[in-house]
Amino acid sequence: MRKNTEDTTLYRNYVRKWKFLIQEYELVKQKRHPTFRFVADFYRFHQTHRQTFFKYDHRFHQNGADQALVPQKRDPKWKSRRVYGYIEQQVLQHRHQGVNRYEICQLLAPKLKHLTPSPSTVYRITQ
Repeated sequence: MRKNTEDTTLYRNYVRKWKFLIQEYELVKQKRHPTFRFVADFYRFHQTHRQTFFKYDHRFHQNGADQALVPQKRDPKWKSRRVYGYIEQQVLQHRHQGVNRYEICQLLAPKLKHLTPSPSTVYRITQ
């Protein structure tokens, strides 16, 4: 069976494509390209967005390495979605008294201000 983990075809294709596009773009900017007169024509012909091209172009000119022309991983979002413990306790106290989630939000709003949980969060806490 063929081992696909060491195959660098995608890497080579990305690097070849973006290097070619960057060279073409430089010619268009210098007004020496034989086909494209405007950069908009260049983007339209190669079916790429301006923002995407600038991202790769800027990354390549900063690093100068071929690794910059390959899509990068996105950073993880470390923010926790869990509400504070004292808020959970207040929600559970009100819920045990028989108050529904919408009324709990209204009761907690004056005390908690911007930390007031939404009705869906109150529902999630009670589950």
